[in-house]
Amino acid sequence: MNINETLDTDNFRVFDNGGESLDRYTLFPYLESKDINERVMHIGFSEGGIGFSQWGEINKCDIHNLEFLGNELQFIELSTDSQNHIINRLKD
Repeated sequence: MNINETLDTDNFRVFDNGGESLDRYTLFPYLESKDINERVMHIGFSEGGIGFSQWGEINKCDIHNLEFLGNELQFIELSTDSQNHIINRLKD
């Protein structure tokens, strides 16, 4: 499966807190979506999704400053295991 055919990974926003917590990574798959209402969904996960992987929400008004989540990465900078984990979580 070519992930870019099914998911627009270029618009994912990914943050890495450097391992300060179990949910090291926070990924926002829908920030560019026209379907965002009052809250924005994200996935917090550990490396490869092993140990921790959970959906969460953030208020739409809080997405202007996400620096507290760590350094921003491109999706392709995640390990293959983490990329595959996210793809599997987002499949229909």
